[in-house]
Amino acid sequence: MKELTIKKSQLTIEQTANGYNITIKKGSIVDRIKSSGKDMLSLRDKYCEDDKITLKEDISFKSLSGAASFIQGARTNGNKYFSKYLAKNSSNSPKDESVDTTIFNSSNQKSPKVKKPVSIDTEEKKTPASTAKQASNTGLVKLTKTDYNAYCKQFSKLTQDLKSFMKDFYYELDNRQINVLLSQDAPDCINYIKSCMILSGVDENIVADLDNKSKSIEWENLNNRIIEWRNLNFTKAVNKRLQIFFGKPGLGKTTEAHRIAVMHDKLADARNVLTFQASMGLMAEDLFSAYNPVSKRYELTAIGIAAKEGRCVIIDEVNNLNPDCLRVLQTLLDNSKTLNDNHGFGDIEIKEGFMVIFTMNEKTNDGRFTLPDALISRAFKVINFNKDFTPEWVGFNNVEVK
Repeated sequence: MKELTIKKSQLTIEQTANGYNITIKKGSIVDRIKSSGKDMLSLRDKYCEDDKITLKEDISFKSLSGAASFIQGARTNGNKYFSKYLAKNSSNSPKDESVDTTIFNSSNQKSPKVKKPVSIDTEEKKTPASTAKQASNTGLVKLTKTDYNAYCKQFSKLTQDLKSFMKDFYYELDNRQINVLLSQDAPDCINYIKSCMILSGVDENIVADLDNKSKSIEWENLNNRIIEWRNLNFTKAVNKRLQIFFGKPGLGKTTEAHRIAVMHDKLADARNVLTFQASMGLMAEDLFSAYNPVSKRYELTAIGIAAKEGRCVIIDEVNNLNPDCLRVLQTLLDNSKTLNDNHGFGDIEIKEGFMVIFTMNEKTNDGRFTLPDALISRAFKVINFNKDFTPEWVGFNNVEVK
């Protein structure tokens, strides 16, 4: 059993067959709760005095990370936190070594460089990135079974670590969202996750906690691994049919949606953009076709036309739709091949290129609008116009560019 002093925390660390047994002793002083350390509050209430930093009784942990996280007041990599101590004790250094833990603060860390090739796992040999880029004439990547299994393991570990990173923030990334984050042309990770959290109704203070955590060395390392994976040029089926724009009125959501639609459909006139105005009284069966009192017959709506012709449609104020309508859209936006119309058009084949842009205000006087998580996770881009978006300058009417 080894004894250790870290700042004002007295610890004993015993290495066992199953790992470690770490005991922080009564009277030790631990760091104040960090902004992202909400999961530590209950432990501090139980084991600390009213000041939340002085231990009133011993507390034991079975892992280095558990002990390090309790001392720091936030999720901490135990191996890194205790690395200097462990290195010294492996060479039979004296007891009671004083460890300067400030060397582990993110403010003192240099940003790690993104490396190629990629490390498959800390316990695995490094697999050259070129292995994943040897494509045949068919466009398929040729891998040995060993390399394939190694990359599968890397993908699984990265997925688990992303989900684990989000546990402090009461938000669970689903597999669709992780596929988006790990795809080659994915949006910025933190902005994408924050926007999804806001639309899902997560408390703004928790979203702010994620902002703070994104400056940590833990996120830097994780983000570098994400970039490394993207650089391998693997492709995975990612749904790119949906984008969501939200924010206060007047920030340019509709203007940007029209710009994208004009480019996507190769239109000469923005007035030909397909738009669909959502309303609370709309029935799900009227999403794709509706009765026209002028022609006195059912006609395809903008959504139906976009699906049939492989075009982009803007659904404005989508949060006004009732749950039944949102469920139908959820199915439509999940790479469906056909849509079923109830007014005589039958099964309509969805043409390649079909895309939907949701626009919506985030808040009204009555509170915040939200969307179902299953619908949010189907979006390739979720853009918060309040913070994330700067409108693109497209020129003035009286300016000619030669």
